Amino acid sequence: MIFLGRIILIWDKIVFFKNDINGKKEEAIQQLLYEAQIDDVLIKRVLERENEYSSAVGKGVSFIGIKEPVEKPVIIIGISKGGIDFNAFDGISVNIIVVFIGGKDTEEYVEIVSLILSLINQRTVRKSIISANSQQELISIIKKEELNEE
Repeated sequence: MIFLGRIILIWDKIVFFKNDINGKKEEAIQQLLYEAQIDDVLIKRVLERENEYSSAVGKGVSFIGIKEPVEKPVIIIGISKGGIDFNAFDGISVNIIVVFIGGKDTEEYVEIVSLILSLINQRTVRKSIISANSQQELISIIKKEELNEE
């Protein structure tokens, strides 16, 4: 993907992937971030953001994006095969949880959010992500989709 002359790659920002998230919404988010070794302060900030309003964007996806002063933007992805109730507007349980912690660069933050949402809006991509069994497999799926978009 090229935006304003810069190449933005989602796959190189994925720092953690877990394919067996369970529990209630807050527990699932906390478990995912804790296992990804995210700082307690950032975990608290993500949970606060979730409590402000549901991150469910529909179609079985939750997207939580926060802008914090981190060195490098990170993406954490969790999969719940059974689904988790996020009180989604479409009533569909969430199978894919995406947490994006962006850095200081507002332009890059917006570009990455746009790329993530455009990818997970595609039914075939969501199905492939749900079936991924490892972080490497997930990264391969994302790389392939990003190359198809260029």
